Amino acid sequence: MNRKVLKIPKKVSAFGYEFDVILREDLENDNSAQGLAKFKSKQILIESSLDYSQQVSTLIHEIIEVGNEYLELGLEHKAICGLESVLHQALTTGRNPLIRVNK
Repeated sequence: MNRKVLKIPKKVSAFGYEFDVILREDLENDNSAQGLAKFKSKQILIESSLDYSQQVSTLIHEIIEVGNEYLELGLEHKAICGLESVLHQALTTGRNPLIRVNK
């Protein structure tokens, strides 16, 4: 049986910019965060020790952070977390999910 290897994309485009997506094993030790959007360097950092589903959720969260910044929405972190949660659930669950988080 062929099993697909699940991978986080290496790049994400948003608002005319391309962000490099980088998995780092020491991110959590640096600032106790699971992810970080770096706007000047156009990078999204994700803690590599997270399981795939958590990495997907973190990527969604950081993309929302990018949107919040570029659109000057002024969303509080609680709202960003809520949007992350509903988008992650909508994209990864159901009979035919857009993103498969289980091998």
